[in-house]
Formats: sequence, structure tokens, C-alpha cells
Amino acid sequence: MRSGDPTGAEDKTVAQRFRITVHGRLSERFATRFVGLDREGGDRDTVLVGDFRDPTQLEDLLGRIADCGLVVAQVEEVREP
Repeated sequence: MRSGDPTGAEDKTVAQRFRITVHGRLSERFATRFVGLDREGGDRDTVLVGDFRDPTQLEDLLGRIADCGLVVAQVEEVREP
């Protein structure tokens, strides 16, 4: 039981894994803005992979990507087989 939880329920939030494909290759300067995410570089695009416990975490990341002037090509949930 978590302290301060009046219902006595345990926090059973399950993280969702997402792959975010960004047009272009991220320089090391930009890569430092995405600490905690796995980064896969391709010829033309960069893929960021990470776990998100809350939809606002994903929204915040997408906002940081946009703030860098980068274009998101695709966002997909990674489901375990």
C-alpha cells in the first residue's frame, strides 16, 4: 500500500514502450536533450525508443522534439510478442 493513498490501492501503472521516428540524424548536441531514451541512427532518420508511464510524458517528449525544430515521421507503440 502506498502511503497517502486513501483507497489503499497499489500503483499498478504499466509503462508503454514507444518508437518515435524523427526525420534526420540527431547530432550529439540534440541527443543530449533525450537522455534516458535508446537512440537508433539510420541513414536518414533517427529512432528514439523509450518507456512512458503516462501519456503526458510522451506529449512532453514530442514537444521537446518540436522545440528542437525536428519533424516527427512516426510514433508507434511497441508491443511485446
